[in-house]
Amino acid sequence: MKSENLDRFYKFHSVIYDITRVFFLPCRAKAVKLLKPMPNDTIIDFGCGTGYNLKKIYNLSSETSLVGVDLSSHMLKKASKKIPSAKYYKHDIGTINIKYKAEKIISSYALSMVPDWQKVILNMKKHLKKNGTLVIADFYKFSGFLKIFYPPFSLWLKAHGVTPHIEITDFLKIHFKNVEESIFYSGYAFIVKAKDPV
Repeated sequence: MKSENLDRFYKFHSVIYDITRVFFLPCRAKAVKLLKPMPNDTIIDFGCGTGYNLKKIYNLSSETSLVGVDLSSHMLKKASKKIPSAKYYKHDIGTINIKYKAEKIISSYALSMVPDWQKVILNMKKHLKKNGTLVIADFYKFSGFLKIFYPPFSLWLKAHGVTPHIEITDFLKIHFKNVEESIFYSGYAFIVKAKDPV
């Protein structure tokens, strides 16, 4: 989805997001645990939405320094109510320059919504410290018994500005030393953990 359309799209969806996305966006809690937030970490959530990841991180380690980036003012308003202590930036996740680096970065179900997702990954890499960790969760290509449902589901996602099963893991392997991918729910979603940017 084009960035100029995102804020308009989420003006309505921010109202129902937390209620509806629990069914459509699994693996977010798993991604947070895989990130392993520690006290004194600076953690940036690219495409933080209503602050689901930030709240989960805070619950695991309240001494982290949390940063949320999102293009939707409506989503950020919701997030700021959940975690008032976090810093928030209303900006395009592909071009933002926060001017400092983080130990860890997380992004869930955001890259499949932006056309130039490679640019976003490179920007996240730019914001990571030398031995930093990046965790991404997003949609995958159905397999097994779910495979028959993938074509209609894919069309439904694309109607909402989402392009599932983009080649995130292959791209990360070019830019990070250590990359691990895990696929969940018969290919509905995946999580990839990338460490040590090169």
